[in-house]
Amino acid sequence: MYRDHLKRPSFLTTAALGAICGGVFCVGPFVPLSAQERGRDPEQAAANATIHDAAWMAGCWLAEGPDARDEEVWLAPAAGMMLGMARSVRGGRLVSVELATLWDLSVGERPEEGLVFVARPSGQDGAEFRVVTLVPNGMRVENPDHDFPQAIEYLRTSRDSLVARVFGDADDTDPAFQILYARNNC
Repeated sequence: MYRDHLKRPSFLTTAALGAICGGVFCVGPFVPLSAQERGRDPEQAAANATIHDAAWMAGCWLAEGPDARDEEVWLAPAAGMMLGMARSVRGGRLVSVELATLWDLSVGERPEEGLVFVARPSGQDGAEFRVVTLVPNGMRVENPDHDFPQAIEYLRTSRDSLVARVFGDADDTDPAFQILYARNNC
């Protein structure tokens, strides 16, 4: 699905192609808050998570640089899910859109616990990622069977900053790319 990115770049792959890592968007590595330091095991927290544990991601987020703009919007939790959307613009032209959902499986039709993230970039079929780590203001989703990406991390580093890190391989220690978003008015 994402290997097709050379023909149809999506929000998640445009940066990997070097379109937005011009210094304004991309930041150095960050270390998420340690759940163990707060008395929680991050994997156990993910297994027992509800959609309200990801409410920190709700809002409008913007990464903007010369001739490039990425927006990501997440609606607040309701009825066991959050709805997200993203748009990437380069040189005044739309290069990709993406719809995403974050589902609380215990609320839906599947008799499972935990959260699942589904991304649908630029009209492609959805790819499902399980939330495998959850810390206060951060989460990691993975699908090691997916071509690209296999893992995505979100971390709200302050009230008005959100970092998205995208990993080509779930075992990679360095992301293929990362984007620093600032809170934006919707």
